[in-house]
Amino acid sequence: MSIPSTHIHTCPNCGTTIEESRYVMRPDGTFRCEHCYFNNTYLEGVVHSIDTAYLVTLEAFVNAIDAHEHEVGNHSLRVTEFSMIIGKACDVRGRDLVDLYCGALLHDIGKIGVPDAVLHKTGPLAPEEQDAMH
Repeated sequence: MSIPSTHIHTCPNCGTTIEESRYVMRPDGTFRCEHCYFNNTYLEGVVHSIDTAYLVTLEAFVNAIDAHEHEVGNHSLRVTEFSMIIGKACDVRGRDLVDLYCGALLHDIGKIGVPDAVLHKTGPLAPEEQDAMH
């Protein structure tokens, strides 16, 4: 979503600039970066109980994963968001919600070690390429 020049250009929660992150308009008309909106909307602060360094590490892994696959930018965040929506609909709460968040965020962690040529190949994989995927 584009933000008119009359609106804020940084997230009031974390200070992220428009150029660094996508923004979401909240129901009250204010804007937040996608990350802060997601955490505030779906986790209701539960993730704040996790050590900040742990979250920073998780997010670094996720950025590495998503950078590895340019065509699906923010894939891990979208999967995590859908997982949280489903989890909340199923009344998942507390530590279980945090575990769901972390698991969904890291669901593609194994792709880090897969060569780009194998990961992005359009045809069938050769046996040695299949081994690289396991």
